[in-house]
This record gives sequence, C-alpha cells and structure tokens, in this order.
Amino acid sequence: MNISNKIRIIRKSFCCTVEEFAEKMNVSRQTIHQWEAGKTYPIIEKIQLLSKLFEIPVSALVDDEYDLIIRLDIKKRTK
Repeated sequence: MNISNKIRIIRKSFCCTVEEFAEKMNVSRQTIHQWEAGKTYPIIEKIQLLSKLFEIPVSALVDDEYDLIIRLDIKKRTK
C-alpha cells in the first residue's frame, strides 16, 4: 500500500474531514486531495507531523511492509 492510501485510511479512520485534516497538517485541503490521489507526496516534515499527531511510526507510513501494522493500529484506536 502506498502512502497516498495510508493517508486516506488514517484520515477516515480518525473521522477527519479533508478540511479538519488539512488544518491539523497546516496545509490546504487541495494539498490533502493531491496527497490522497497520489499526485503529490508530503515532504518529510509533514510525514513527521502525521506520525506525531496520529502516533504512527514514520516507517509504517513510508514502508510498504507495514500495511498490516497500520491497519491493526488504526482499528485498535477506533474501537
């Protein structure tokens, strides 16, 4: 799973609208749409912020091997 899909899953799992998520990430909602569509990718500072805000390891966001970890971690938190 690529980072675009992971960002979308994280946002939806934490019940954030695109606007709310953009505000948390200090970017425009258009930027969030571009990230989720895979047209652009977040810079490392935004990946670190995403990691910190949602308590997800950076490696789980950028490494394809961590698909299961991210899904299980998000599922656990949303119960």
